[in-house]
Amino acid sequence: MEKVQLAANVGVAVFSLIAAVLWFLSAAKPLPEMGTYWDRTPSSDPFYVALRASARLNRWAAFFSGLAAVCAVLSVASLRSSSPVWPLPSGRA
Repeated sequence: MEKVQLAANVGVAVFSLIAAVLWFLSAAKPLPEMGTYWDRTPSSDPFYVALRASARLNRWAAFFSGLAAVCAVLSVASLRSSSPVWPLPSGRA
């Protein structure tokens, strides 16, 4: 079970770092000025393109954050299953 816990802890660290970097990249670049159009915004509009890129990075950051959370749960579960009496107060069963 120590290998499972170690792998889960490494997963938490790696996936959390990836999520943090992606979220930083999505927010670090300022958005360009929003243009006005008569009918609808064209797909080549710089504001629209930048907003879509930021949303894409946010989506991937949330995915890696979720993977980190799953790894954290696995780490705690492996901790709990490795000790037969996981903190029970004395005298209670």
